[in-house]
Amino acid sequence: FFCVSARQQKVVQQNQWQPTRVNVLWDASGSRLHHAKELELLRQLDGQWPAAAGQLVIVREKAEAPLAFHSLGELADYLESLPCDGASGLSRLQLDSDCEAWLFFSDGLDTVLPGLPQAAAVPVYTFTSQVAHNANLLSLLAEQTQASFFNLNRWQVPEVVEALVTITRTTPKLECQGGESTHRSATQ
Repeated sequence: FFCVSARQQKVVQQNQWQPTRVNVLWDASGSRLHHAKELELLRQLDGQWPAAAGQLVIVREKAEAPLAFHSLGELADYLESLPCDGASGLSRLQLDSDCEAWLFFSDGLDTVLPGLPQAAAVPVYTFTSQVAHNANLLSLLAEQTQASFFNLNRWQVPEVVEALVTITRTTPKLECQGGESTHRSATQ
């Protein structure tokens, strides 16, 4: 006979996530004119993830054909010269799972059709540095994929980099009388 006296979450850290394949969605609509913090984030991530490569999807009224990139620093340089104009069609997006994660840069303001993009079976980390943005859409998209939304007006870029490179997960821990502990799922 034993009695469960407390249920705690044990945090296990896996330091220095080093993805080699990340895809980037870049909202290039006219409502996104200020993105220096987002470009700085890509450059700082390049220092942490030197092997990260993937595909860039640019979205205006619709998604453009994916473009390959070989480093996040190279990608930031390319995006710096990209004009932001037109509408934003986010709801028609289908994010595939051919990567370890998506980095989704947008204000979340879909001016074509309301709705959420079809999320991948991989984490979709969402970012904005726009004062006017749809935090509900960006948060929901991230949460549906076990990821996070980062408002770069509230987070410093180095803090976001640290959060991204340090992955944490939780496992339920059941404490038993007598000091013994057993790891089990919540349904056991």
